Amino acid sequence: MAGDVRGVHVEIEPELTAIVQEKWARWAPDIPLVVLESPYRALIEPVLRYLDEVEQERTDDVVTVIIPEFVSSRWWEKILHNHSGLLLKFALLGKRGIVVTNVRYHLDGPHQVMAATRIPPGKEARGRSASPSGAPGERRA
Repeated sequence: MAGDVRGVHVEIEPELTAIVQEKWARWAPDIPLVVLESPYRALIEPVLRYLDEVEQERTDDVVTVIIPEFVSSRWWEKILHNHSGLLLKFALLGKRGIVVTNVRYHLDGPHQVMAATRIPPGKEARGRSASPSGAPGERRA
């Protein structure tokens, strides 16, 4: 990858942004994390707006968008995950100068699915409840 690498987080649940930023700082301390506000819980529109800004800023570059994708071991888990990534990929199909790459994360069972989407105890977000074990309750798509 080129020297200009950025992580992007769409802030759908502002109360969790600090946790994402802390994890990002540990995982990729040399790569800046851009936080896109999304007051209406939209994912696609903020990313498209940001990519338009990046294209204006760097007119001679090809932009690569890397989309993480959970790969579940059970068919019914596949129904619950990956839809936002798929929608983003479709939204980017018609944009010139953008390469879309999916990176698959294989999840072998429900424990890995829960760990991958886990909210720390005491940091429950709107519309989610935590069970006594700290595992997330209901999840919205």
